[in-house]
Amino acid sequence: MAIDQLEKIRRSQEEERTQALAKRLGLFYINLIGYPLTYDTLINIPKELAEKYRAVVYLKASGKMRVATSQPENPELKTGLAPVTQALDVEIIYSVCSESSIAYALTLYETRVETKNKQK
Repeated sequence: MAIDQLEKIRRSQEEERTQALAKRLGLFYINLIGYPLTYDTLINIPKELAEKYRAVVYLKASGKMRVATSQPENPELKTGLAPVTQALDVEIIYSVCSESSIAYALTLYETRVETKNKQK
């Protein structure tokens, strides 16, 4: 039980640090763990790019795409995702999430995207 409690404390601290970073950068904060990420949103950024830039789409509507990243200060992030922006003709609105959130979302590529691709 002590390990579970320590993990909860660690996760809580991680989310607090992430919220502080988002506030400092003037960006939205989101916790993706448990967020209803769908196949239709995840496929907007290929898994290879999502892993490289630690960024996933969590919402897309009205020509805008909300992208969560655990590395908002990565100078290559915007240029690396520029081909996606151009191909989809959308504006990206960045949000900050924890590394745990990104890790969670990346596991969904396997369960959501890869399963959907097998069904085709």
